[in-house]
Amino acid sequence: MKWRVPLILAVAIGLGPSTWLRSDWVESGPLDMQVRAVATVLPVSDGGPVTREGVWELSSPRRQFYGFSALMTLRGGGLRAFTDGGMSLTFSPPGRAPANPRFARVISTRAFAPRTSDIESATRDPRTGTYWLGYENHHAIGRFSVASQVERMAVPPQFANWPVNTGNEAMARLTDGRFIVLPENDDFARVWAGDPLEGAPNFAFPFAPSPGYRPTEIAQLPDGRVLILMRRIAWANPPFSARLGIADPATIREGEAWEWEMLADLDAILPRENYEAMSVWPEQDGSVTIWIMSDDNQASLQRTLLAKLRFVPGKAERAPESAKAANPDTKKARQP
Repeated sequence: MKWRVPLILAVAIGLGPSTWLRSDWVESGPLDMQVRAVATVLPVSDGGPVTREGVWELSSPRRQFYGFSALMTLRGGGLRAFTDGGMSLTFSPPGRAPANPRFARVISTRAFAPRTSDIESATRDPRTGTYWLGYENHHAIGRFSVASQVERMAVPPQFANWPVNTGNEAMARLTDGRFIVLPENDDFARVWAGDPLEGAPNFAFPFAPSPGYRPTEIAQLPDGRVLILMRRIAWANPPFSARLGIADPATIREGEAWEWEMLADLDAILPRENYEAMSVWPEQDGSVTIWIMSDDNQASLQRTLLAKLRFVPGKAERAPESAKAANPDTKKARQP
């Protein structure tokens, strides 16, 4: 949602309004989601350890089917995506036993509804099934039970001064119980020792993506490291560029830049889109399936794409750049 204004300006130059506005929405009725494989001539790898296994376009005439900005993997390998409009889509990804997709409204607490509708990040405790959602604009975090009942919702005081139309873009609950939040509007990230909704101790640390890029999602790998999905506006069609980074949460130190390495140039292996959502699934052979989903911004020139990538840890991992190299001035920077 936050890219709506620059996106429309980039896409609509030279085009009439009827070109990019949707007009064929259906207000109600069954989901009727179509899944179509996307053909591409792009190579399956950019030379690194990440390979593309498939790309699919998801579509539906349902009015609320747009703006997928957060994604999590459920027990058994199913996926649940969340939208800018406060909806959830639970479905079986391609290659797994088919199941009827379920589309539902995410219920907020009475004190926050309807202000908490733009969901931008999601993370889950695989042991209990409890999950947390991060919201844009109002900057709240909500905790939900495995049955999707809201348990608690609040705005952490550290988010109080964030401007409107920005927010908690990337959030991960680590296996050790810590929470990492990477905002899109700040050069400082934050880590909590436990649930942010329970007042856990926390501190800030500098995080500098590639120049011009901002984080859109973060997900933890089985070996403890995290993948970081990054995106920037680019002169392309659609006007986006995406990269995939990797970092070790064990190296986070208060006030010190968190170093990361670039794992994949997604422009080289995926059709360009506004990729905002990501989750991972460990495979029995030690590899990791990475699911990445795009936010179509309700624009007819964009698509809701679901990409399946394969990552083999330790296989030709490379480090062409890091946070330290990208922005050396952030080392030992002052906390906000």
